[in-house]
This record gives sequence, structure tokens and C-alpha cells, in this order.
Amino acid sequence: MITNHKIQKSPFFLSPQLPLKWVLELSKLNSTAFKVGTIVAYLVILLKKREISLTSKKLMEFGVSADQKKRALKDLENSGLISQRSLHGKNPIVRVNFIGEYSWQEDKLPN
Repeated sequence: MITNHKIQKSPFFLSPQLPLKWVLELSKLNSTAFKVGTIVAYLVILLKKREISLTSKKLMEFGVSADQKKRALKDLENSGLISQRSLHGKNPIVRVNFIGEYSWQEDKLPN
């Protein structure tokens, strides 16, 4: 028998370090930007850093080419979800801009 259960909305998505609001904004983008954004969030949380160097080699493991990476990062930056900086010929340094009241705090990452 199936019963109606209330689904309680949590302020985060899968991890207390990943605000649901950020993921909802991410879901408005194209599929490649969504994939790259998810990978960036995964790496940031895994490495416990707010900024990461995003290599094409790392994204190739997820089936994202260098050209797709460039376009997706531009889309993510235009949406305000990330900031990036890069020097010619170097991998971009990507910084997540987790939004809302549950914003990023490095000191609250689990050990």
C-alpha cells in the first residue's frame, strides 16, 4: 500500500556543504554546464577547498572535452554559480559561489 508522505525540503543537496539553492540554479543550465558544475561541487567538497584547479584531464574522466569545459565554465560563471581566473596556457582556478543563507564556510567542512 502506498501512502502519502510529506517530503521535507532540506536546505542542502546530498551534503551540508552543497546548498539546494545552488543545485536548483545549476539545474537551469544546459546539460554540460550541469555536469561540470556537479563535478566542480564534488571536487570542492572532496578536497575541502573553496577553489580548485580544474584540469581537462580530470574532466575527461567524466566525458567532458576541453572545448565543453571552456563553454560550461563560461555558462557557470555567467550564472553566478562560480568565479574563475586563469592565465594563458594554465588550468583555470575555479571558485564556487554557493548562494543563499547556507553559504560556503570552509571551517564547517567535515574532517
